[in-house]
Amino acid sequence: MENNKNKMKLLFVDDEENILKSLRRLFRPKGYSIFIATSGALGLKILENEAIDLVISDMRMPEMDGATFLKQVLARWPDIIRILLTGYADLNSTVSAINEGHIYCYASKPWEDYNLSLTVEQALERRNLRREKENLEGLTRQQNKELIQLNADLESKVAERTGEVREALLLLEGAHGALKHEYQSSLKDYAALLEELKGEKKTNQSLRQALEKMNEKS
Repeated sequence: MENNKNKMKLLFVDDEENILKSLRRLFRPKGYSIFIATSGALGLKILENEAIDLVISDMRMPEMDGATFLKQVLARWPDIIRILLTGYADLNSTVSAINEGHIYCYASKPWEDYNLSLTVEQALERRNLRREKENLEGLTRQQNKELIQLNADLESKVAERTGEVREALLLLEGAHGALKHEYQSSLKDYAALLEELKGEKKTNQSLRQALEKMNEKS
């Protein structure tokens, strides 16, 4: 958290200058970027131009009270942490601000510097942890999506390769069948040739015997 404080922007909204000075004096040495506004309307203008991380607003202000201001902050910038400064006499308004503005917490006037400082630090840390969790969840969803796509691609490649192997096997079976037929045909031709040679051998033997007999008679 200490390394990120210089990146954190705090907005203080109060119609009393001395309150704003006290808040700025408390938080500026801690490394935060400080913005101040003396009314809710000015606070909204700052929010339109700056990426504020946390708002501390007084409850009692003219024209726009803290509850109304924080309700608008919630509607337009829901990720901003909202803290309400209130007096003991503003209990009903505080309850309304909690319900309508969904404030993180409220601090009573006069506040304890240590407690308010700790509250702000814990609120920012909590938001950072939530953001990290959301980022990790987003990364996990993306990785799962990529894994599903990878599995789909792998199944497609396996199916394609299986088809190629099946086609190769069919070609081999066809070649084997042709070779077997050729082999059987060759055997038949060879058997016929042997029979023919046997016939020629018998004919030659008969001629030889006839010649021998003729020689004997002469």
